[in-house]
Formats: sequence, C-alpha cells, structure tokens
Amino acid sequence: MHAAIGALVIAVIANGLGLLNLPAGVNYIVTGGVLVLAATVDAVSRVRAGGSVIRT
Repeated sequence: MHAAIGALVIAVIANGLGLLNLPAGVNYIVTGGVLVLAATVDAVSRVRAGGSVIRT
C-alpha cells in the first residue's frame, strides 16, 4: 500500500512539473528532494516511536 502511495506521489509531481513546462532536470531534483524528505520523516518517526533504525 505504501509503495502505491509513493508511486502516486511521484507521478503527481512529474505530471505537475510537466504541466508547468519545467526542464527535466528540475523534475529529477524535486523528485529526489521529496524522496529524501520522505526517508528522513520515516527515520525520525521510527526513532521517536522507539523502533529500531536499520544501520549498515
């Protein structure tokens, strides 16, 4: 379910930036920023909930 929501968010970003006629590079930067933000929010919420964070 979470993967489907993530794919939908990325598709909406790509579609919205396409409608704004922005260059493809901007699409990659914005999509990457959203992915980094989502990973950060997930990691912080896991730490606050007392769960473990996977470390490599």
